[in-house]
Amino acid sequence: MQKANEENQATMEGNLFEYLDSILHEECFQKRGKKIWFRKTDSTILICEAQVSRYSNAFYLNFGIVFPELVNGNKMPKLSIDNWHVRGRFEEIIKDRKFIGSFPFEISTKDQVQLKDYLKENIKSCVVPFLLKYSSVEMVKREIAENVFDYGRMLTSNQV
Repeated sequence: MQKANEENQATMEGNLFEYLDSILHEECFQKRGKKIWFRKTDSTILICEAQVSRYSNAFYLNFGIVFPELVNGNKMPKLSIDNWHVRGRFEEIIKDRKFIGSFPFEISTKDQVQLKDYLKENIKSCVVPFLLKYSSVEMVKREIAENVFDYGRMLTSNQV
């Protein structure tokens, strides 16, 4: 019975991650590994990571920005969350919108359709534009210096 539940979870996880992959692909993100997507711009790398919960049958979406000039010139840096210069969770970035909670793997087909629509709408209309707003390290530093950086939505590393 437990093996069947694990297989069912893996199928649902795969379906949701495949859908997430299609949404992010439409936004010019490329997949790296099983749960990380990235999009290179002129001076930044935007990142999405699906983090599977250790405590429940659900996942979180982490979004971040890496400024290659701060890491190793303009070479492609490692995309692990420890290297992100700016980061935030999906629910923090869309804070002005209705949030349905964490993203469970075990949901009905009807709820899966609603979840997929919810993800697509918010990633396209809120998350990606928000990340693109921080297109340079100079802009982030300026907002920090002017005390207008939105720490309620994103955190910065000590490298910025």
